[in-house]
Amino acid sequence: MTETQTGLSVVITGGASGIGAATAKRIVAAGGQVGLIDLDENRANELAAEIGSAFVARADALSEEEISAAHDALAAVMPPINGLVACAGAPQMPKRIEDQSVEEWSQVMDSHTKTTFIANRVIGSPMAARGNGA
Repeated sequence: MTETQTGLSVVITGGASGIGAATAKRIVAAGGQVGLIDLDENRANELAAEIGSAFVARADALSEEEISAAHDALAAVMPPINGLVACAGAPQMPKRIEDQSVEEWSQVMDSHTKTTFIANRVIGSPMAARGNGA
């Protein structure tokens, strides 16, 4: 990321904590704007108040319908979205493989891969159609 990123308008799934929050802080500090999509709307609102230049929408990143509604809400209040950071995912306690069920493994995979697919499908597709975005 260059020193100044004015004109950068990025949606971040999982944006209220962890890597998403750190990324949001860096983008805003560099002059960009962010849209935070997260299940924890209160935490996202706290971060938005802390960093400024941030908008919030609550959504479950595993729901294409909720991500679509969140994207529509953010697109209505943000400059044209030209970036996506898909980092929603549920933290998992480490387990030995023999102690983890297939269902638990599937939940981990969904929370990290399906959320990325949905975000790129819903938020990335309009950017690609406009011929911009990252």
